[in-house]
Amino acid sequence: MTYTPKARSVYAFIAVRCSARSGDSCVQLMKHIWLLRMKKAEQELAQQGSSHVLLIKSVGEVIKKSSAASFYAFNGKIWILKQLRTSSDYGNTPFGKGDSAKALSLSADITPILKKY
Repeated sequence: MTYTPKARSVYAFIAVRCSARSGDSCVQLMKHIWLLRMKKAEQELAQQGSSHVLLIKSVGEVIKKSSAASFYAFNGKIWILKQLRTSSDYGNTPFGKGDSAKALSLSADITPILKKY
């Protein structure tokens, strides 16, 4: 298959959407922990400048209290996933197949950790 500029832009769009969805599923699970386990209000989250950073740090603390191993697995991967999501949404560099696959893999590793809480 020949990659024309149009084909590349369509492919990049699909890769970005896959990455965003993988990150969004983790964000939704962290919001679930925030609301139900931590018993915090959604308004409190909305008032923060960077709600994703607050979610990651707060949920990380919950995980850390329960399991240091789970925390280190979560913490190491969630920040990479956040960086990939930010890059796909706001970056000036192409976001391709490898980045998308990495985001999906990270999400698959993080999801079971979050589902424990």
